[in-house]
Amino acid sequence: MAEITATDTFDDELLEDDVIEQLEPLLEWLNQNSQNIVGALQGNIGDKNLAIKQIVVKCSSGIRQKVSISGPISHVELSRIDTQVDDGSVVTGFNWWPTTNGFDFIANFGDEKKDRNAYLRIHFNV
Repeated sequence: MAEITATDTFDDELLEDDVIEQLEPLLEWLNQNSQNIVGALQGNIGDKNLAIKQIVVKCSSGIRQKVSISGPISHVELSRIDTQVDDGSVVTGFNWWPTTNGFDFIANFGDEKKDRNAYLRIHFNV
């Protein structure tokens, strides 16, 4: 696997003068957008392009929850469970399954069946 990086600008000195003139609009666009292009190739498209959406849902430990959301979901990850630092709750497991209108998930984070907020990050195929 290779690391994708970019320089600040496209080096047009390697091109012939007449080619530079013909490609000037393209080169200008590349120079303005190279960091965005590299960010997209690295998977850092972000919320602006709807590649990743963060949601908060109520859940209980070990209880299967349903989430309805439209779009081609590629991955769901648990960011955190809303708990106090000193209550001793530790996330011990998380799994999710795609459904026709979203996904189901189970999070295990302790013995008590108290509802808590789960912060989920949903990755879409864009």
